Amino acid sequence: KSAEYRDGRKVRSGHVGPAMICAIRQRTGIVTGVHCTWVAPDGSGKAAIANPKLMLGDVEGGVIRLTRGPTNLAVEAANTDGNATTLAIGEGVETGLSFGQEVPECRVWAATMLANIGNVPVDQPCVRDVMVLKENDWHSRQALELFELGLERLQGHGKPVVPVASHIGSDFNDLLRSD
Repeated sequence: KSAEYRDGRKVRSGHVGPAMICAIRQRTGIVTGVHCTWVAPDGSGKAAIANPKLMLGDVEGGVIRLTRGPTNLAVEAANTDGNATTLAIGEGVETGLSFGQEVPECRVWAATMLANIGNVPVDQPCVRDVMVLKENDWHSRQALELFELGLERLQGHGKPVVPVASHIGSDFNDLLRSD
């Protein structure tokens, strides 16, 4: 076990093990949150613990920048180079990384959660159009409504927005792993 501290005080114990740690960045590039996924020691998937994911900090409107697309420029540099590209937005890291591995011509970001998809800052100059990576296991009415609301909010920025889904499994990670 490890301990989590805030303001110098121990607030709870937590899992100790290998983890994937990601910065959650706001539109300016400032890190305002952290996303942690504990993974199995053999790398085969998430750790077999009750809650393998944890987010801390300011998440709303923030993204995990997973790939830089064909220019390989950070957003701040890409916003001034005049070469806008397609941005693919996934709910989570695994889906986004899987998609980005197979479609390197896209810039790929993870929204961290379904409710945050509509808050992703797609109005930046480096974004020409948007692909939203839909999960096939969103069966609840609330999840589907959140996804539709997210699409509407993104479309409000005046750029083309297209939802895409894997034809195999629940997401693009399942598609990649099926090969």
